[in-house]
Amino acid sequence: MLSVYSNSVIPNYNVSSVKSDRQTQGTAYSNYNTYSTSPSFRGSTPDVSFRTSLSTKEEKNEYKTLNMVLKNGTLLKDGSNDKSTTLENLYKMVTTPRAEGMNPDVLLKHTLKTIANPHIITQRFGDIPQEYKPEVIDRITNKSKNLIDRKVVDYELDEMFSGCCVAASEEFNLASRNPAEFARFAEGLTSPRMAVDKTIKLDSLSEKTLDAIWLLDAFEIPYEAKDFKNAKITLAPDKNAIIREQIQEKYQDNLERSPIDVLMQSTFMNVGSQQSYNTLNDKRGGKFSNEDRGLIDFEKTFMESVVDLSKS
Repeated sequence: MLSVYSNSVIPNYNVSSVKSDRQTQGTAYSNYNTYSTSPSFRGSTPDVSFRTSLSTKEEKNEYKTLNMVLKNGTLLKDGSNDKSTTLENLYKMVTTPRAEGMNPDVLLKHTLKTIANPHIITQRFGDIPQEYKPEVIDRITNKSKNLIDRKVVDYELDEMFSGCCVAASEEFNLASRNPAEFARFAEGLTSPRMAVDKTIKLDSLSEKTLDAIWLLDAFEIPYEAKDFKNAKITLAPDKNAIIREQIQEKYQDNLERSPIDVLMQSTFMNVGSQQSYNTLNDKRGGKFSNEDRGLIDFEKTFMESVVDLSKS
């Protein structure tokens, strides 16, 4: 629980020939065989051939993962904020539209792998491929034409070390403690809206309702107060997160963040830094810290309070 008085605050079918019964009724119908005995269907006939066995090592591993989360109860857990199950959110991820440029099959694979083993979560950034560099540098420098400024940013991008340790830790906590909510977050953050709504109890932020409202305002969280006890909040990554996500879908190397890691950590950093985070260069602004990296304790506590269901 936070207090606004904290010292940390800074002001397809096959068809066989059909045999007619007339062929068995004598010579009265001896000329019948001049007619086709096969029905004629327009259009191509669909192929119903399909595989029923796993053929590759990857398929076998994926099956084992799915079977494991079913047998250990994770797949059918319904502890999410809206009581939806892990399975329902994974199903929604591949049967409804995703944000532009996102591949639902890739997202499903990474989400399932993370739920099955949260220890694969990492904060390590992926490199920026050359084809993306101009756009990324433009966004960071506000399209500056100054060659020195652009070169400095280019160098920084190649030498970046992640300051998302707090966000990665919270992502791990969410995946390990509440897989249904983790899957709900993953589905929402990859939807065209790229956001997830959540109902929280105001006293999870502060004992006093007005102080809780002050905190939501101070951290610039979009919210709708339903009454004096509950509020619906909206959590989202920064606007540049989609670029990092798409890069990781196509170019993720070993030990680098997955596309889901990118969106989760960007969202948690954005929440804690008063919506001031930039995923591209891992820098933040905000009113509670003079540092441009990471989150301070007060911001960490607030972020955990609105993300962790056990505190809502």
